[in-house]
Formats: sequence, structure tokens, C-alpha cells
Amino acid sequence: GAVRMSSDAGQVGAAGAVVHGEQGGDAGPPNGGHAHAHGGPEEQRHEADRGQRGECRAVTWLLLLGFATMVDGLLAGASLDQSIEQLPARHRIGIGEYSAYSRAAHRGNGRFWLVPLGLGGAGLTIAVAIWGLMSSPTAGQAVPLVLAADLAIAHTASTAIAAPLNMRQWHPGLDEAGIASILDRFERWQALRAALQFLTFVVMIWALLSRIAVGAAG
Repeated sequence: GAVRMSSDAGQVGAAGAVVHGEQGGDAGPPNGGHAHAHGGPEEQRHEADRGQRGECRAVTWLLLLGFATMVDGLLAGASLDQSIEQLPARHRIGIGEYSAYSRAAHRGNGRFWLVPLGLGGAGLTIAVAIWGLMSSPTAGQAVPLVLAADLAIAHTASTAIAAPLNMRQWHPGLDEAGIASILDRFERWQALRAALQFLTFVVMIWALLSRIAVGAAG
């Protein structure tokens, strides 16, 4: 009788252990599977959102880079025109006549074209370069951005010297010899400024092509 009771008790204990094990086993995996079912897709959605935001920023920066390059091209063209075509004309039409033309042009429509173009080109170039460098670019992308920003600062500094010097020729009481001396000095600073602005444009094209090449490779 004792043996039979012991056997029955063992069977009951074993059955209880099996039931407990099944309940524990059933409780574990569904919870884990439930968390996985909710966590996986949610993480994928976040990942997709981050990817879309990053792509949107990249496209916006590329468009701004293209626009800044266009403005730098216009600025370089206007500056080269002044150095190559306009300033040498003073030797043919006369110093006084050229000075009068220069004053009328710069104080007329020129102030609404050259001043915004000069300030806007430099500002856009520096802003685009800083934004691009904050986006962890490759070495091939970073080099032209750094050069473009440095050149923009350099041609702005040359403008800070050349522009006031040019305006000195319009002071009343100056004779032609005085105006000629001022224009000779301005011509040298203008040549430096035009060269820096042209180099800025070339380097911005380099930066734009580098970015397009990376996008095409990706």
C-alpha cells in the first residue's frame, strides 16, 4: 500500500511539473513574440523616417550649392567685365569722362546689382560650405568646400579695400591726375578681387561635381 501511494504521489507531482512547465513555456514565448512584433516594425518606421529626413536635407543642400555656384558665376562675370572691359576704357575716353560714367553706374542701378551680388555670393558660399562640412563629408567633398569658404572670405576682404578706394575718385575737387592715381590703385585691387571671385566660382563647380558624383555612385 505504501509503495502504491508513493507511486501515485510521484505521478501527481510529475503531472504538476509538466502542467507548470507548459504554463511557463506558454507564458514566455508569446510575450517575447508580442514585443518583437511591435518593436520591429516601429523601429523600421523610425529608420525610414530618419532616412527620408536625411535625404531631404541632402537634396536641399545640393540645390543650395547649385544656387550659390550660379551666384558666384554671375559675380565672377561682372567682376571680370569691370577689369577686362570697363577699366581699360578710361585710357580711350578720358579719365574725367570715365569717372563720371563710373559714378553714374555705381550710384544708379549698380548699387542694386553689384552690392547684393557681392555680399550674397560670399554669404551663400560660406553658409553652404559650413553646412556641408557639418554633414561629415568625404575628404574629396570637404577640400573644395574649405577652399571655397576661404576664397569667399578673401575676395570679401579685397572688396573692403577696393570699394572705398573706388569711391574716392568721386570726391569733389579732384583733378584728373588725382583721379587717375586712384583708378590705377583701384585697378590693381580690382584685378585681385576678380581673380579671387573667379577662383571661388571654379572651386564651387568642383564641389558641385564632387557631390553629384558621390550621389551617382551611391
